[in-house]
Amino acid sequence: MASSSSSPNVTPGIGEAGCKLPSPSGVNMMDDTTQSAIFVGILLALGVCTSAFNAVLTSLTTNFEWFQSFRYSWPITLGLVFVAAGITHFAVSAEYKNIYPYRGAWGGLWKLPGSPDFHVAWTGVAELVGGLGLLVGGLIDWLEPVYVSSPNIVTAAGLESDCAAALYLLTWAVTPANIFMFTHGAKLPMEVEGNIPVSFHVVRFAMQVMLLGFLYQMGEATFDALLEYTM
Repeated sequence: MASSSSSPNVTPGIGEAGCKLPSPSGVNMMDDTTQSAIFVGILLALGVCTSAFNAVLTSLTTNFEWFQSFRYSWPITLGLVFVAAGITHFAVSAEYKNIYPYRGAWGGLWKLPGSPDFHVAWTGVAELVGGLGLLVGGLIDWLEPVYVSSPNIVTAAGLESDCAAALYLLTWAVTPANIFMFTHGAKLPMEVEGNIPVSFHVVRFAMQVMLLGFLYQMGEATFDALLEYTM
């Protein structure tokens, strides 16, 4: 169980010491087994909700032509979002390092090798490159005639699908940082006054479900192609 003691030089939600102070959720004050179970439970809940939302998107795409047209905006919008996010990994890298889980978090469950600097850097590059690819692929699919597809870079599914699939996996890879903010009260941005309320994390959970659903829809052809390669 994490210590609940504090000192004048420790700010809640800032640094490892600050993230060991009682968080708004109170999870980091629970016993090790409970912390580990909550971490795994959040991941499972995210997977279940994403699967359900993906089924809704599939139904809408299949049954409504207007929704098929709306789909063309996804890669362009999300491409820009990921490009911007990738840039911030380098522009304000200290902010992202602050939400990287410290070694031994969640009752000793978190033991991923590599420094916060390394993980903030490679995820930033991945978001930037993946976002650019998604944006370019989306623009090609939107502007070119229907019989012209985006260039094949990794699989025959095309640039848009390949980048969406990569960003889908990347979103899962950075999810522990989001969970760390909820369970340990880590702040992003660090300048925010007071604690980040639990309601914020509920809203972000819903937004992440939507993001994963949209990315999977766009990248499903790539996953299918990769599955065929392994068979």
